[in-house]
Amino acid sequence: MKQYLKIITALILTSCFGQTSTACYCINHLTIDSLPQMKEYDFIAHVKIIDDKIYKKPSKNDILAIGLLTFEVLELFKGEKINTIFELSKNSSCDIGVSNGEEWILFGKTINGKLSIQACDRNRRYKAIDGTRDWKYGSGFYELQSLRNLYKHDTQKFENEIRKEYFKNGNIEIEENYLNGKLNGERKIWYPNGKLFCHQVYINDTLDGKSEWFYQSGQIYDEDYYQKGKPSNVSRLYYDSTIEKSWKKLLIEDFYKTEDSLNFVYKRVQVQHETVYDSDGKTIISRGYNRLGKIQREETIDPNRNFRTVIYYHDNGLISSIGYYLKSVNYGRYQEYDKNGFRSRGWDYDENGKTIKNK
Repeated sequence: MKQYLKIITALILTSCFGQTSTACYCINHLTIDSLPQMKEYDFIAHVKIIDDKIYKKPSKNDILAIGLLTFEVLELFKGEKINTIFELSKNSSCDIGVSNGEEWILFGKTINGKLSIQACDRNRRYKAIDGTRDWKYGSGFYELQSLRNLYKHDTQKFENEIRKEYFKNGNIEIEENYLNGKLNGERKIWYPNGKLFCHQVYINDTLDGKSEWFYQSGQIYDEDYYQKGKPSNVSRLYYDSTIEKSWKKLLIEDFYKTEDSLNFVYKRVQVQHETVYDSDGKTIISRGYNRLGKIQREETIDPNRNFRTVIYYHDNGLISSIGYYLKSVNYGRYQEYDKNGFRSRGWDYDENGKTIKNK
C-alpha cells in the first residue's frame, strides 16, 4: 500500500536546529520503490520507543521545540545501531505523533550535524501502545515490507498452516489459514480487548464473499462484498456510535442540547457513506449521509462514458446543487438552488469545461 502524507505546516530549518515556522505544508507522495530513494537517509530502522522528551524548548528565535527519542532497534536497515534521535517540530502542528511504547519505522537525516526525523517524510507508526496494528489500510506494513525487499532481509512466509499471533496481554491478534503459500478460508483479526476487528474470507489470496471491519466497541465500521476479488453489490461505511466522555459536554452545548438527543444520534448505527458497484466491480453510485441519516451528497457514474452527475442536498432534503462531469471535466449546465427549492444561480460549460454563460 502506498503512503500518502497529509497536508501539514511548512517547515524551514535554520542554523543548528534553529527553526522558524509561519506555515508549512506537505504535498508529498512518498513511496519506497528503490535504493536510490534511500540515499538521503543516514539511518533507517524499525524501532520501539522507550522514552520521548523535550530536548530544547521554544524560544524567541526558535519557536518550535525539539524532541529527543530513545528507542530499541528491532530491525536495522541502514546506518549504525544507535538508540537516540532528535525529533524536529515537537508539540507543533508538524509533530508526527510519536509516543512511548509505540513501534515506528524511522528515516533519519543528518540536519545541521545532528541525526533527526521530521514531518513530510517517510516515518510511519507500525504498532500502537496497546499493540494494535493497521491491518485495514496497511500503514507501517507497506514501509516495513518494502524495506525488507530492498535490503534483502528475510520475510516470514507461511505455506500450509494456520497463522496465529498474540498481543502481550495474551489475547489473540490474528488467525488466518494458508494453503500452498496463499490465504485460503477465514481470516480474523481482533483488538487487544478481545473484540473482533475484522472477518474476511479468502480463496487463493483473493477476497471472496462478505468482508467486515468493526470499531473497538464491537459496532460495525465497514461492510463490503467481493466476488473473486472484485467489489460487488454495495459497500457501507458506518459512523462510530460511541461517545467519548471528554467530548460529551461540548457536543451537548454546541449541537444536541440534551444528553437524550446526543445519545439518540450517537447510539444509532448510521451509514456514513455507501458505494454501489456494477457487475464488473466498477462504482456506479456513491452517497454520503450525516449522523441523522439525511443524504448530503449523491454521485451517479457511467463508467463506460466516464460521465458523472453530482448532487448536493440541503439539510431539509431539497437539492442544493447539480453538476455534471465528462472525463473529469465540467460539462453542461451547473445549477444551484436555495433551501426553498428555487433556482438561485447557475451557468453553462463548453466542451473544454470553461464557463460560457452566467445567470
